[in-house]
Amino acid sequence: MPKPPSPIIRTRYADPDDLLTRIPTKRGRVLHALRKYAGEAAFWEALQQYLRQHAYQAVEPEHLRQAFEAVTGQDLRWFFEQWFFAPGHPELAVQYQYDAAAQSIRLHLHQIQDSLRFPVFQLPLPVRYWANDQHRDTLLWLKERSQTYALPSSWPPQALWVDEGFDLPMTVRQSFSSEEAAFVYAQHPRLATRWRVLQSQALPTGQEIYQKALQDAFWGMRAQALLGLGSYRGKNWETWAARVIPLALQDPVARVRSTALDVLAIFPKPALFLDTFHRCLSDSSYEVRAAALWHYWQNGGAETEKWMEKYAWLPSRAVAEVVASYYLANKRLDKADWLLRQIRQSDNWSDYTLLEDFAAYLKKCPEAIEKQGVEVLKYIVEKSGTDWHRLAAFNALYPWRNQAEVAALRDKYREELEKVFLESQED
Repeated sequence: MPKPPSPIIRTRYADPDDLLTRIPTKRGRVLHALRKYAGEAAFWEALQQYLRQHAYQAVEPEHLRQAFEAVTGQDLRWFFEQWFFAPGHPELAVQYQYDAAAQSIRLHLHQIQDSLRFPVFQLPLPVRYWANDQHRDTLLWLKERSQTYALPSSWPPQALWVDEGFDLPMTVRQSFSSEEAAFVYAQHPRLATRWRVLQSQALPTGQEIYQKALQDAFWGMRAQALLGLGSYRGKNWETWAARVIPLALQDPVARVRSTALDVLAIFPKPALFLDTFHRCLSDSSYEVRAAALWHYWQNGGAETEKWMEKYAWLPSRAVAEVVASYYLANKRLDKADWLLRQIRQSDNWSDYTLLEDFAAYLKKCPEAIEKQGVEVLKYIVEKSGTDWHRLAAFNALYPWRNQAEVAALRDKYREELEKVFLESQED
């Protein structure tokens, strides 16, 4: 079962490991929120005062709060209580409508986090809204679970954005029409804003924003747009595929090129792109070659065997994974030595199931090869520096569980690796 969310600061624990919480990002964002609320000058002055007064002393969170209160002149108990001592974070649903008669935008904010587990947060919320190609900024205080505000505007809003600077550690749930999304994407210089707007859109309604995103100056935005295209099955998917092919062949960033190949392989008729997969086999990036090799093989490339032989000894983890998958799938007993060598060195491989395939392969090999393969799996369980890799090898040894040495090894590491598995299931 997943562990319940924990606060940044706790006063008790059941297990010392509980102190090693997985929330370093939240800690950083809370300090950033404190800096934005207190102001740049006050933030650094308070920290300097805190350090001067408590140098070489044991401290409590209250000492930090008192330093900030002394500098800002404000009671900050609410801030420290909700961000440092309470678990979770706000989840904010945003909706708005234009009231032409009142010439105002009715903005409704609702905190939707589980009220039985998490508090209702107090939030100083910066809001930016656009109307008649002009934007206005305002600061709202949200202190209840649900509140509605009236924002003056003589024109219907073109778009509205809450926490534009991403200064608060919270999740915002907001739907954008295709027109709103395209407007914000075109107007906004902040990458995080464009990213969130793109993620809110889907084809076919978001065609304009996807076209812009595929040409974005930031490679991550192009890759994100490609991932969004991967689930598209509309009638004009071939039109979008035609836009993806140049990215696979010519984008300056290898990750974008490999992602484009993955997307082409997901479209309804991936065999149409065999020529693109074949051309990318000679890419300068091993990452791209690996993606191209996989999709060329999976879609019946006529020269698959030749390319597998050619790339079997490339110094690339990603390419070796593809070649190993090919040899295992085709039960290539003549490649046993190569597979034994590669599997032994496979610490950083990403395919968890590959070791299971290797185990099935070994059962078809001569006894001498099978024994060597079992030794490789035992070596990985004991020596690999990657926990998931050790777990995969542990599971792959199951067919030999009745052998004394394998049984002893599995008994020795079972509890440790079961814990690895359970932790992997946590949020």
